Amino acid sequence: KYKLRSTFPHHKMIKTYNVQTQFIENKEIFTNPTILLRKNIKIIQKDLERVSQIIYLDAPNAESINNQGLDWCCGLSCLNFPKLRKIGDQACCYLVKLKAVILDTVTNLGPWAFVHCGGMRFIQMNSVREIPSNSFRNCSSLQRGIFKKLKKIKNDAFHDCASIEYMEIPLIKSASLKQICTKKHVTFNPQIKFQQIDEPVLSISPFSANQMTVSTLFKRQCRLIKVKLSKAILVPEFAFSNNQYLFYIEIPKVEIIQQKAFFECKQLLEVLGNRIIKIGQASFSECYQLSSINLENTQEIGSNAFYRCFSLNNINVSKLITNNNIFENCYFLKRIQHNENIGVDEISQKVRSFGKFAFQKQLVRMKAKQSLMKLLISKLKSIKQFKIRE
Repeated sequence: KYKLRSTFPHHKMIKTYNVQTQFIENKEIFTNPTILLRKNIKIIQKDLERVSQIIYLDAPNAESINNQGLDWCCGLSCLNFPKLRKIGDQACCYLVKLKAVILDTVTNLGPWAFVHCGGMRFIQMNSVREIPSNSFRNCSSLQRGIFKKLKKIKNDAFHDCASIEYMEIPLIKSASLKQICTKKHVTFNPQIKFQQIDEPVLSISPFSANQMTVSTLFKRQCRLIKVKLSKAILVPEFAFSNNQYLFYIEIPKVEIIQQKAFFECKQLLEVLGNRIIKIGQASFSECYQLSSINLENTQEIGSNAFYRCFSLNNINVSKLITNNNIFENCYFLKRIQHNENIGVDEISQKVRSFGKFAFQKQLVRMKAKQSLMKLLISKLKSIKQFKIRE
């Protein structure tokens, strides 16, 4: 519970509910981020479908998740199912905040079970024998998988899992790109027969050398994690789209972000820059983890610019002129500063944006100034004619 509160952006509003009934009829109780305790439940039914406010689900005796049981519970960041045996069709779709899943007791996995879990990086299921088609479809951030008793992988089981680079499937002797659709060179432990992708394609970066230190990009192997564009005024279209490693970008002088510049950057947490005037269509669409961006000076935002940005909260768009359905499916966006009502629950008069990386930078600067002041004071104290008052 402490870890959740330290990592969740609105931890002061977290509520805890202990619900032991077999079926939850009133979903309206989940208005704030919620820790849900269901210790006596053995079957998780469809009653939690599309309840986006649940961030932690504790069901230690649950043995089965029915079809679409946790579908679109996009706020769920942690699962506790130590006795789980079966996961039904589409049972865990769009659990975009899950980072790691360890379910060693699961033996029966349904098709489309974890489809669109864009934030998941690690999966371990050491009892499952077969992975059906599309079970992990579009888990584009998935990097590592461990399945020690797995005997069969059906075609498209890992469709569009472009980041997979390590797998443990000791009972399987060979696999193909139709089963594990990745854009990385995969390391298998132990080694198996696998048709690796061709060599990475070298492409020219959309930025000139004086705007960005990286002058060339490898489309398939590039790992841009933290980026600073100190001189760039414009971010071109598709510049960082589908980058599954980027989590922080600093753009102090950028005024225009063109369409789909950060499209499907599913690990992107924070955008630092306060001069953004125009944001193009679908620029940050499906950036599931994006929680901090400064829009105080933004005047124009294209349609679907923040589509499915599930983590967005506390936005200031007081200078916004256009409104083209920009915050669709932003389930956690509850506080916004704007002159008119644009479909958000609470219109606030004081909303500021300050991400954790920006805060860390300010903290480093303050510590540097403090150390300089201490050094100056010690030097002055060594001079006899100066008397420093403590």
